[in-house]
Amino acid sequence: MKEEIINRLQIVGRKIRRIIKSVERGGNAEEIITQTRKAKKMLLAVRHMILKNHLIKVAEQNGFSKNEILKNFDLMS
Repeated sequence: MKEEIINRLQIVGRKIRRIIKSVERGGNAEEIITQTRKAKKMLLAVRHMILKNHLIKVAEQNGFSKNEILKNFDLMS
């Protein structure tokens, strides 16, 4: 899970660097807005993964089943 989170953050980082370059070059505003929205969605997905990972760790420390936690987490999302 940790490697997947790092990979996704690296992808988002590359997207953000491209957005910055587009802004510096005076790129198309609509395209910049679209790319910014995509990066935001990706960051939210990473946040979701981090929260899920943390919830599993805390739940397992308190004696709950990982499968039960995942089932309930998916219902909440």
